[in-house]
Amino acid sequence: MGGAPRRRWIRRGGALGIALVGLLLLEGLLRLLPWGAASRDAFYRRHGLISIEHYYAVHERYFVEIPGGPWTRTCGPHEELARDPEQASSGMRWSRFPCDKAEGTFRVVTLGGSSTRGWGVEADQDFSAQLVERLGRETSAAVEVINAGVAGHNTIQIRSLIPDLERLDPDLVLLYAGHNDYNFFIVASAAELTPRWIRALRSAGDRLATWRTARALLFRIRPPPGAPAGMRPGGVGPPGAASRLNPGVDGPRETPATRAGRQALVAEEEESRSLIEARYRESVDRLAAAARRLDADLVVAAPVSDVRSRPLDSIHWRDLDDGELARWEAAYRRAQDERPGEPRVPAHEREQALQEALAIDDSYAHLRHLAGQRSARQGRAREARDHHVAALDQVPPGRCDLAPPRHARVAEAAADGVGALFVDPWPAFAEAELAGGGAADALFVDSLHPSPEGHALLARTFADAIVAAGLLPSD
Repeated sequence: MGGAPRRRWIRRGGALGIALVGLLLLEGLLRLLPWGAASRDAFYRRHGLISIEHYYAVHERYFVEIPGGPWTRTCGPHEELARDPEQASSGMRWSRFPCDKAEGTFRVVTLGGSSTRGWGVEADQDFSAQLVERLGRETSAAVEVINAGVAGHNTIQIRSLIPDLERLDPDLVLLYAGHNDYNFFIVASAAELTPRWIRALRSAGDRLATWRTARALLFRIRPPPGAPAGMRPGGVGPPGAASRLNPGVDGPRETPATRAGRQALVAEEEESRSLIEARYRESVDRLAAAARRLDADLVVAAPVSDVRSRPLDSIHWRDLDDGELARWEAAYRRAQDERPGEPRVPAHEREQALQEALAIDDSYAHLRHLAGQRSARQGRAREARDHHVAALDQVPPGRCDLAPPRHARVAEAAADGVGALFVDPWPAFAEAELAGGGAADALFVDSLHPSPEGHALLARTFADAIVAAGLLPSD
């Protein structure tokens, strides 16, 4: 009788040993394979997965000392943050600067995501680089601008750079962020709310190739407590890219059939908006507290985007009864531009149907975008911009991939609440776009990343505001 249990334990021990040997062999094999940053990002894009390392990686130090000469200690961003191979090809060079601020130097640190980092432009074309010259004209102090933008970072992750701010001893901190608060807010919130000991285990597991591979294949982010149940992230592509939460879906989701369902959907999206805005305000509060400790000024800037971007999703924010919704849908169908295989509707009837749909409910993002396109083709640039701005503001925040224009008011309130300087680049971009006949192609490389001309406009707007507020040292 006693031999049977012993044999079972021996078999179990043997099976465990075989499993461990197999795991070791698999680990060795995976370490030999080129499973680096480039292949991981390609894998994520191909399978629509979230690059979880981007959100759970804990960098003890953002800026590190770079080996160099014995006389001047040189610092720069940690090389682990340069995982995305597109960064090198798109001009995102890691800047180097003296670790210790020299006497008589006015040091600025710019914080943000890929738009701050300079995605799609050369290293000397981003607004941080251009601020050096623009601010240098207005003061006799030596101006030094450190670009601390990280592709994909939202304000929750930017807060993790506060220890680095304390080491850098800046005189001014400029926050240009907000797009990724909408794009990745569920993922970032889940990462932020994960207990430290779980993040520590993840960090330790990252050293094993088998764990990294399994996590890439199996891991799914769950929304944080309090997030509406209908909010689920999809594949979001590589960090720093203008990505979409619903890949392969070009158009709005299906409108709920019942009025109660439509009301519940609006309530869900309003809760999403409140979550995003509350976390943004919290981040500004923490950055302001850090700036006060360092005796530095904080500048909060609203992020801009190409307002002509097609909305990802639409809902009826207005409370329509079933009859109103039926009349709206009929008018919206007639208002559409001509499509192959569909009955031809004369242009004047399409225009009449468009106005009819707008009169019933102009809160539907795709309808306002259509109205903007129609106005642009007819040469009414200002009217087209107004429609396009309204369309972006009406995109449901739970499915938005950039900060809407209305976020400028959120940023302004957050800045006012902590006594920071608020800068709104939207008027300058609107003026430049309208001066060009409604064309924004020269200002953006895609839906949200500024072009060299866009960065120049940002630099001018920021510099003018900083000088006007008297934040530069006097002669």
